[in-house]
Amino acid sequence: MANVSPQVKQAINNSVKASNSKTANDKKGGSHEEGGVAWTKDGKQTIAPAEPGKAGDVTKPGKVEIDPFKAAAPSKQKPGDVQADVDWHVHPRALVETSSTNSTPGTVVFGGTTKTETSFFIQRPSPEDIQAASPAPTLNLVIGARDNTVYVYDSSGVTCQESLKDFNK
Repeated sequence: MANVSPQVKQAINNSVKASNSKTANDKKGGSHEEGGVAWTKDGKQTIAPAEPGKAGDVTKPGKVEIDPFKAAAPSKQKPGDVQADVDWHVHPRALVETSSTNSTPGTVVFGGTTKTETSFFIQRPSPEDIQAASPAPTLNLVIGARDNTVYVYDSSGVTCQESLKDFNK
């Protein structure tokens, strides 16, 4: 991960911020994937953020998906004869938050509220991510927007991980 350029790291951080932000179909933010690829041709690296993924319903188990190789700007679309240096996508942070009051009518309960948070968006690479991993030397990354962790993976699974803060150093 030390070889990831500062420009690619900035694009990854922009993807995390965008995943956490509201979109037309993600009214609260944090329920859709963002991502992209960086590739090099003729000694010049191109960073190509992808089209945002559609929002998932955080109250129901299910997938959210993105194609990191589908560039948002067609002029930055990776050519078929070039292998990506880095491909990344963000697993959303959204949580379902519920509260309930534990009290019986006519009684006073202090501190009787229970708060529960549940997420259906896993932060680590999914089995589908691992199965679809690009071969070396492409660096495959999933960034967990909730746990602020960068996961490196290949077709065998997660090979290492570090905090987003340390990744940015």
